[in-house]
Amino acid sequence: MRHADWKNQTTQQRGRMTRRLIRFGSDDDGSLVIFSLFLIIAMLIIGGLGVDLMLYETQRTRLQATLDRAILAAAHPSQTPGELADRKAVVLSYFKSAGLEDFIDPADVKVVASGTASEVSAEAKMHVDPLLLQFVGIEGFEAVASGAAAQSAGLSEVSLVVDVSGSMSQTSTTGSSKMAELKTAAKQFVNILLCNPDNPTSTTGCTMPANTTSISLIPYNAQVTVGAGILKKFNRRDVHEASYCATFYPDEFTSTAFNENLDIRQTGRFDDYSGSSSSSPRTYRFPCQTDSWRAIMPLSASHTDLGTRIGQLQAGGNTSIDVGLKWGVTMLDPSIETVVDGLVDDLEVNGAFADRPKAYGAANSQKVVVLMTDGQNTSQPYLYDEYRSGPSRVWTVDGDASKMSVHYENDPNTNTDDRWYWPWINQYKDHPWGVGDKECTNYSYSYYYGYSCSNWKTETRAAEQLDWQEVWLLKRWGWWLDMPGTSWPGTKMSRSYNYHGFYDYTDGKDKRLLDLCTAAKNEGIKIYTIELETDGGGSGANVLESCSSGDGYYFKVNGVDLVETFSTIGQDIAKLRLTR
Repeated sequence: MRHADWKNQTTQQRGRMTRRLIRFGSDDDGSLVIFSLFLIIAMLIIGGLGVDLMLYETQRTRLQATLDRAILAAAHPSQTPGELADRKAVVLSYFKSAGLEDFIDPADVKVVASGTASEVSAEAKMHVDPLLLQFVGIEGFEAVASGAAAQSAGLSEVSLVVDVSGSMSQTSTTGSSKMAELKTAAKQFVNILLCNPDNPTSTTGCTMPANTTSISLIPYNAQVTVGAGILKKFNRRDVHEASYCATFYPDEFTSTAFNENLDIRQTGRFDDYSGSSSSSPRTYRFPCQTDSWRAIMPLSASHTDLGTRIGQLQAGGNTSIDVGLKWGVTMLDPSIETVVDGLVDDLEVNGAFADRPKAYGAANSQKVVVLMTDGQNTSQPYLYDEYRSGPSRVWTVDGDASKMSVHYENDPNTNTDDRWYWPWINQYKDHPWGVGDKECTNYSYSYYYGYSCSNWKTETRAAEQLDWQEVWLLKRWGWWLDMPGTSWPGTKMSRSYNYHGFYDYTDGKDKRLLDLCTAAKNEGIKIYTIELETDGGGSGANVLESCSSGDGYYFKVNGVDLVETFSTIGQDIAKLRLTR
């Protein structure tokens, strides 16, 4: 019995224990308190992490900012070229001034410098002790700052495209002429890039590396005088040697590159005046002028030579901003590399630039256009292809402008084929004025017979067919328009229309300008534009602002601000770069 009672008691105790455990497991009283304790601990850890991370980021930012300033200063061209120790000392002095000298090891400052470029890299480390996370076993964070600064402003190709049209002679807001203000500003711009960026007015004591920045000067009015040295390197059409400009058609403004053969139309010499047909052409109205100061100065590294040429600039003529930009972009385009090679051979360009223009996107290089104007596109005359060169319909004797016969396949009055019109007597003949033709050189008067010829001159020289180029050196457009049944030999392209009566928004000069701006920017060329005391571009739109590379690249200024504007652009081109 005792044994049985014991077993029963044991079984009962086990049952009671099991029921108590089940009740304990299902009892949730006080569980929220425990969970809350876990949340509070987690929040304290997260809050401590946030505070300590803010402390870490503050110190890291301070360290990085100090390092960036230090390496930029050390890489600046004003530092002694090639002196590595001096540049390293600059970095260390910045850290000492900031009270951070304990966090940079001189061995972690690396300097690579030469006479043409410099690169300074550095790394700094700071241990940041935590304020709160130390209580959970986190001993701190390592703040690391690193970077490199490269000074390589010399690897720049710059086209300085400046307006020399007639309005540049007007008085600026400064009281001086616009041209005078341009000369001062452009000279300082050149000095910044080629001599001393810290002293634009000085032409001595230059600190910029030599022969690494090239500047092409392109003055423009209605045309750009390219110059014989450059234009002869192209494959010219309508060749002559009297002047050296080029005529471009609208499709040539949609690309920066020349065709493979470097084909180019040479601008003719003509007077486009349509009135007073009896007068001879006036050379000052020829679209392509020959003054030496007008010619493009290609890829120069001499601030003194450029300064001298800038000082010679004068104002006159109409405005073709599109043509100015065309040549500015051309002097940066790799398609003319053979042209530059020829200029190097001719000693017109420094041999250091034999590899220019560099390919677009070439490492450590930049291409820049600075385009300045004081007005809008106006008009530019040019001849149609069939009137540019080659045999004309005009015949004369030894260039006698008074006896120029015009050939017609048919006489409209008599329907006779193959006739020559003699305009001085308003008659059609079966031959041009020449051998055997008579001209009265003296008249006598009689009361009974009136006027009669008392002396006849017989022409003994043969008539010769003129080339169109010869025609335009003897007569204005107006003379040709006075001939029966003739039409305009050319046109005057303006901002958005042709002067001869029909609008042409497709091929207007503003459209051509914007097409070229887009093409240049697509190739990575930076375009700075400057409007000097003007209301903006044509057709109600601000063409120069649209042409620029965007914010910070377009300047609309008065004369008093022109020097500062050019200096700002020059400093921007020459500025240092943080490379990483």
